[in-house]
Amino acid sequence: MSGHDVTQSTGIDPVAVLRTDRSEAVVAVCVHRRDMAPLVVALAGRRPTVLIGRSEQADLRLHDEHISRLHGLLRKDGTRWTYVELGSANGSYIIVGGQRALLKSGGSVTLTPDVPIFLGNDGNRLDAMTSLPDSDVNADTCSAAGLQFETELAAVAKSKLPVFLLGPSGSGKTWAAQVLHERSGRKGRFIAINCARLPTDIGQLTSELLGHVKNAFTGANDDRVGQVFAADRGTLFLDEVESLSAEAQGFLLDVIEGTGSLLPLGMASTSAKVPPRPVVRVISASKATLKRSKLRNDLCQRLVAGEVIEVPSLHQRRDDIPGLVERVRQAADVDDEDQRPVFSKEAVAALQKAQWPGEIRALRAAVTTLVDRAARSGKRIIDAAAVRERLEQLRVSSGDNDFDDEQTGAFRARPTLVNQPAIGKAGKPSSRHANVDDVVAALAGNSNNIDRTAQWLGWSRNTLTKKMDDFGIARPGRLEK
Repeated sequence: MSGHDVTQSTGIDPVAVLRTDRSEAVVAVCVHRRDMAPLVVALAGRRPTVLIGRSEQADLRLHDEHISRLHGLLRKDGTRWTYVELGSANGSYIIVGGQRALLKSGGSVTLTPDVPIFLGNDGNRLDAMTSLPDSDVNADTCSAAGLQFETELAAVAKSKLPVFLLGPSGSGKTWAAQVLHERSGRKGRFIAINCARLPTDIGQLTSELLGHVKNAFTGANDDRVGQVFAADRGTLFLDEVESLSAEAQGFLLDVIEGTGSLLPLGMASTSAKVPPRPVVRVISASKATLKRSKLRNDLCQRLVAGEVIEVPSLHQRRDDIPGLVERVRQAADVDDEDQRPVFSKEAVAALQKAQWPGEIRALRAAVTTLVDRAARSGKRIIDAAAVRERLEQLRVSSGDNDFDDEQTGAFRARPTLVNQPAIGKAGKPSSRHANVDDVVAALAGNSNNIDRTAQWLGWSRNTLTKKMDDFGIARPGRLEK
């Protein structure tokens, strides 16, 4: 194990600590996070690197002040997985015999079931696992971002606390809310409200949310149950919550806090028909952070007081696209099930390579259209040419080049390490086109040695260090500012 670079505390033999002659293969890591539920991330079948940190470029994001933007890297070395320290401010370490063995920048340790790896402090650690527990994670999900997302959903499903979902339009926030409700065990209904479409007139708003009694206004010929009461003992989903009008914000703040009057429109407080106050779990969703919205501060604080889950973009879940395509294909409405068209490998690869500015919603629509076209024309195979034709139609009709996999439009996210192969000799990036993942991967592959990495890339040392500073990659021995 001489390849491991470990700074030992007194009395620790790093060679003995890191010896790994066990035959059991590590298939996952359990991520223990301070004040949050444990997160299991499967490694079996993963691409060779998983970046860990607070940065948006990280595949496994940990929101903790002791975690650096680019803290560490899980790397597949042959049949084993290794953790690599990336020069983080607070470091990574293992504990043996009650003492710490600190990994230097570029140092690595092979994952083993009985040697936890601590990130930044004792509150954040990785435990290697040789088997996966029973879980609600979809078997087709294989990207690190997708696994983290679905595992977090499973972890908070039975909580009574509110949940705030943040993610791009079309990324699956409504699906996530429905999953949370289905797994919550709540006996009531799932009621979804599009906040952007709520009326601003106070009377109409009251009728929509709280309901009304007969003759409450002209045309009110019957009693009506409002959306909030319809969700009693169930889940109230507030989609596009950032669009709530000022009038609706007060109503929903009363619902969340359990205060104020929630009488249906036209009902007197002395009426014998006054319904019991509804008990609902509130799940809200937004495509933008609440700081950018016009929501009142006290409502924002209530919405994020429970669990906050980031819904990954489809670009971050690129490895999940084949499974998503198959699920949509099987759900497509065709006249003859025995003649249901299938996608060729080349067609799936083309869908996986394309950019999707409309996220999963756009992918689902494209796949459904392709299946319908093929079924109507009697084709059993959907080939890559058909996919490219559909992508071109989408590009032309929308005036958006982001559907073209050769373009880099505003919707194209920076690739993450888990969604691209490791850099090989034939694929070394030029300094002009290198992104943060190229630099991190190159550093990790060269034990975080700047001179060796620069030489391997064919760059000057100054070029590499400037790129590191531009991307916010901590240099070995230098603390983050």
